[in-house]
Amino acid sequence: MTLARRLKEAYPDRPFIISTTTITGQALARERMPFADAVIYFPLDWTFCVRRAMNAVRPSVVLILETEIWPNFLREARRQKVPVLFLSGRISDSIVWRDTRAISARSVFSCSPF
Repeated sequence: MTLARRLKEAYPDRPFIISTTTITGQALARERMPFADAVIYFPLDWTFCVRRAMNAVRPSVVLILETEIWPNFLREARRQKVPVLFLSGRISDSIVWRDTRAISARSVFSCSPF
């Protein structure tokens, strides 16, 4: 939580939005990050959902702290020129190959400018 608090303190005029994928994550984020301007659910990784969420939030940067890799989200971030940073991501074969289209790690990460 130190990084999150430091970012909010360094950029107090910028909205700080936390997204989670579970009810438990929502509760923890609200409890542990009362300084966040909003806590929202991460959109389903369908292009129209991702695009709508990105247009509503309009992030200047996205920090990913978990191992979830959402290809459509990363593609939309790249399309909108939003930098994406993976701060503690781990990749396993099951994550890369879980999609029936067998998305390769190279194609997924080509969507991130870093």
